[in-house]
Amino acid sequence: MGEYNRGVVSESWAHLWFFDKCSWGWMGVGGGEPMATNIDRFPTNGEEGMPKINKELKLSGIEMELVVEAVSELVDIRALLEHLLKSGVMQLVPAQIGTYQLACVDDRGQHHMACAPGGNMGLLILVLDAIDDLLEQEETRCVLPTEMEDFFRWVLHTYGVFYWHTDSHAMDNLRGMIAADGLWKWRSSFATAEEMYEFVQNPSDDPQLRERLIRHLQSPEACGCGHVKMMLEHRDHYGIPRRLVQEAIRLFFQVLWDLESGHQLVFEMLTGDHKAQAVLQVIYSGGAEEEKVIPRISPSARGMQVFVQYPREEEYIWRSMVRAMARDEELDVVPDDPYSIDQIVAQVVRIAREVTGETIKYLGPEVPIIDVMIRFL
Repeated sequence: MGEYNRGVVSESWAHLWFFDKCSWGWMGVGGGEPMATNIDRFPTNGEEGMPKINKELKLSGIEMELVVEAVSELVDIRALLEHLLKSGVMQLVPAQIGTYQLACVDDRGQHHMACAPGGNMGLLILVLDAIDDLLEQEETRCVLPTEMEDFFRWVLHTYGVFYWHTDSHAMDNLRGMIAADGLWKWRSSFATAEEMYEFVQNPSDDPQLRERLIRHLQSPEACGCGHVKMMLEHRDHYGIPRRLVQEAIRLFFQVLWDLESGHQLVFEMLTGDHKAQAVLQVIYSGGAEEEKVIPRISPSARGMQVFVQYPREEEYIWRSMVRAMARDEELDVVPDDPYSIDQIVAQVVRIAREVTGETIKYLGPEVPIIDVMIRFL
């Protein structure tokens, strides 16, 4: 699978494995074989702070230690540990160097992938916003639509895969919009969200109809990704210009509909409602060099839904992306100097923390935040 650089692993697990180019695919390597568990014997740290449970287990033949610790409030984390130990909830997937497909943290996703708020679309918008801020400060101008398109196509060319999702509620809303739109009378009706979703992936070739469809898809009501939808609805809280979000949506669908582009865009429709019982912040470290595998937790599995986030992987991807952009001579968006790169990375980190907090507040205001730390033995 190629060479990789591993970060220094400390006893506090402050670092994770770093790869030159990061992606973690859809395929798992088996459901795993958790060791027998006796929940009653697990100690907690309630006297010293938040509840904490340690557990050694074996997954796909690899031994590891699992630590589950509440972060935001005093909650019973034993049920969560029992859930993580169920077959199919947590898997080890091969580390695939060369792409960086990110699913959304959405609690309805049934996959074992790296997750970030909004998936690849959320990451794209964060980086564009940071670049926009830098240009406004240094050149008194905003990032241009042509520069956004150059950057988007550079991301697709460099990393290969780009993920974003909608949901059945947004497709139902879009059905109503199209039914009320005079331009679409030639299409009698879309009977279900599934029919609407299929049409959105491959609509009419008529440029006028495609432009009208994009305008509908740029509205909050037709956006099924809660993270991006909140950016559109709550500009004052998120601080990201609506024009950036809407232009990113436009670019996504224009490339999705370009069958000759050769790029791999994944546009998934999630179903059901948000029923998250926790926000999981997953951190991992340790050995397993020969295996070259990464632990993944499914957001929706075995009757429980959780938001799943891999914050350190996110930050590594931001940093590697900005540095690669600066090194590319054909992409004249990021200045190739350490100061500008550090400025953009710092801005992305700041924005990401703020907008992630806002999205959790809107989508799961009552759910506890829990650290899940995994160390290979």
